[in-house]
Amino acid sequence: MRQQIGFLMQLVVLTLLPFLIIWQLNFGMPRSGCRS
Repeated sequence: MRQQIGFLMQLVVLTLLPFLIIWQLNFGMPRSGCRS
């Protein structure tokens, strides 16, 4: 049971990580003043 939960957590992290990186690049850059 615990291995299945760990596998599901890993799957969720792997699927959400690219979106998180894209979100950070989109909303994190203007605040640091790179675009202005």
